[in-house]
Amino acid sequence: MFLGEYHHQLDDKGRIRIPPKFREQLGEGAMMMVGFEKCLMLYTSEDFEKRVYNRLADTDFLNLGAADIKRVLFSKTQPIEEDKQGRVTVNPIFLAACGIKKNIVTIGALDHAEIWDEDAFKAHMEEIDIKTVLAPFNS
Repeated sequence: MFLGEYHHQLDDKGRIRIPPKFREQLGEGAMMMVGFEKCLMLYTSEDFEKRVYNRLADTDFLNLGAADIKRVLFSKTQPIEEDKQGRVTVNPIFLAACGIKKNIVTIGALDHAEIWDEDAFKAHMEEIDIKTVLAPFNS
């Protein structure tokens, strides 16, 4: 499980440090993709294959909707490759898509981790009404 919240910064070359606990959990072959809520989503190789790749790999190439989904998802995905200092260079296009500038927050989201611009994360969390979110689970 990915749990917790970590505050850190993007360096001048567009590199980040993934918190050690998350880095350990992600393991080899982990993937980073631009999420639908202006954040970067980090998956283990197994979860990426199960949740993303396998769901789209066998779609008919004549299914234009599926082709568009593949374009949207896979053009905004990269393997997580650390340098010798434990930094990951993030594609500048990904950073721009998520509005990530300098201060970032890496959070656990149970089955994956997310990287947010700190201000965007704060605003997103302030918009959440926990009672509304939990209502379907309380009926």
